[in-house]
Amino acid sequence: MNSLIFLLISLIRLETDCYRFNEGYVELWYRIPLSDICSSTELTSGGDSIVKSYTYRLFIYESSKKDSAISEGVKQAIVKSENPGDYIIDCVPIYLYPGKFFYQIDLHSGGDRISKNGEIEIPADTILFSCSDLILSKKGVRDVKFIRHSIELMPVIIPEYSNRDTLFIYFEIYGLIPDSLYYEVQFRITDHTDSVVFDEKRQRTKYNNIQFDTLFIPLIDFIDGNYRISIEVFDPASNTTAATSEGFWIKTALLDDITKKRFYYDIQYLVSANEYKKFCNLNEDQKKIYLKRFWQRHNYSQFEKRLRDADEKFSTPFLKGRDTPQGKFYIQNGPPDWIDNQVMEAKQKPAQIWHYEAKGVYVLFIDKNNDGVYELIKELNFNQDGMDELRELEGYIKKCD
Repeated sequence: MNSLIFLLISLIRLETDCYRFNEGYVELWYRIPLSDICSSTELTSGGDSIVKSYTYRLFIYESSKKDSAISEGVKQAIVKSENPGDYIIDCVPIYLYPGKFFYQIDLHSGGDRISKNGEIEIPADTILFSCSDLILSKKGVRDVKFIRHSIELMPVIIPEYSNRDTLFIYFEIYGLIPDSLYYEVQFRITDHTDSVVFDEKRQRTKYNNIQFDTLFIPLIDFIDGNYRISIEVFDPASNTTAATSEGFWIKTALLDDITKKRFYYDIQYLVSANEYKKFCNLNEDQKKIYLKRFWQRHNYSQFEKRLRDADEKFSTPFLKGRDTPQGKFYIQNGPPDWIDNQVMEAKQKPAQIWHYEAKGVYVLFIDKNNDGVYELIKELNFNQDGMDELRELEGYIKKCD
């Protein structure tokens, strides 16, 4: 019996995270599956919703000063019939002085008491210029819980994302000197090898000595793995820098889910004509094995987005965008960094040069028939500044003219 009780307690998934702001203000957030709250006083709140009540008790202890405090009360969660597998996500606000604290939070709903232990460290208040902890969320999540400075979001207690998600970041800046018109923020994401996979600097207008900042980052081009988002804020008025960071990880959707997707079989846009012909000659069981291995090596979410983008950007009344030369190139290589639009003056035929700076590639397309379908004419790799290759393509346009 004792081993059974231990097993049941170990299966209860109470997760916590702490967000530290200025002047010792801390929010201890927790997440627990609704199914783990076995309320004996469930009430129907109207429709198909049920209200579950539970008590919480937060015990916090500072070892060096042998100081402790308790926060406790009653909370409620509304369970909707269409979301029975959801989580309770809520927080307990507290104020702490500088030091290292240990805490235990207990949730009780009439059954077993659910507990989680953790630590909170509050830095010394001698730092004049600083940032809050990063609060990570996802764009488009429902049932907003966190509201600060008119920003509404749902914190992700467990920072797990898929490459279909958009990472949303919120943080606060303290101690800005309003003598200059702006401050700078460096947003950087590194992977598990410390390689930089996202790097962007933005200049923001100053309004006050305390401000908040946000950023959306689509994760569609990220692969599975562990990452760290780092923020560095520079105030030119004081010539000082403040920084903060947070880890997260990305896990793509299960293949079982991908098999149900609309474009699962449309691999002809990613393989050669000869390879696709071989695929078509396989029997159904062989195709399933092939596709399972294929999508383990390729990013389905990225492919689907590019395919839809190609249809939107390059479709004509007679041809889907994905089947045009530009659409096919777009699906395989992604959007160019920029496009030069040119015209062959004598023949009045539109031409485009696509620039892929990171890959070192220029691509020339010409609308030969003036029907909106641009043919792929030439693809050139370039080194250094690429000016010689660019002049070669421009010369080719004049020669065709």
